[in-house]
Amino acid sequence: MNSAVTPWVLAGRILSIIGMAFFAAVAILLFIIPEWTLGFVSLLLFFPFFVSSSW
Repeated sequence: MNSAVTPWVLAGRILSIIGMAFFAAVAILLFIIPEWTLGFVSLLLFFPFFVSSSW
């Protein structure tokens, strides 16, 4: 069964995965430094991308 996926949906999924990977990597690097406040901010910015990519 083929379901038509529009290019806008595909672009949104790609952008959400890129954003999720970016903020997860930044959070990990900031926790290594240790820059706790900015690490938690980056972790909070990770979750909207995670939620949007799981739909």
